[in-house]
Amino acid sequence: MEIVSVANGYESIFWSYVNRDPIDYYFFILDWIQYKKQTKIFLAVEGNKVLGSLLVFADYIVQLRGSRETVKKLLEHVSLEKVELQAPPDCEDIVCQKYKPRIKQNMVLMRLNRGKGHVHLTETPVRLNIKDAKEVASLMKRCDPRNGGGKLPQKS
Repeated sequence: MEIVSVANGYESIFWSYVNRDPIDYYFFILDWIQYKKQTKIFLAVEGNKVLGSLLVFADYIVQLRGSRETVKKLLEHVSLEKVELQAPPDCEDIVCQKYKPRIKQNMVLMRLNRGKGHVHLTETPVRLNIKDAKEVASLMKRCDPRNGGGKLPQKS
């Protein structure tokens, strides 16, 4: 298994890989397209086959995908002091060997295919616009003040 940077000529393999499941790789795709200067993506490959991936965004957000062996190898390429890290649940012990979390959260990816589920709303949805930005930013700051109220890095 070899670890390669998408920026070093592996972009076509990356796109073939993430387009198989764009929902699971949403932030890999978004960050690579919108915030390329703040994004590093590595792939664990054998030949042209991708075994796993690593996203490092803004030098503190880290996402890992792959088997236990792959995650362990990819983690060797992360040398950050403070991270917000997402990894497969069965790799928790591997991640905790390197990083000692203050907070652990379990995330569940859920999706409904059109026509396959029935959504019951308790509130009427409202479309937000630019006039709502200050209120949304204030809410985000109250919910997660350490991240500056949800400010995204400026597009370069």
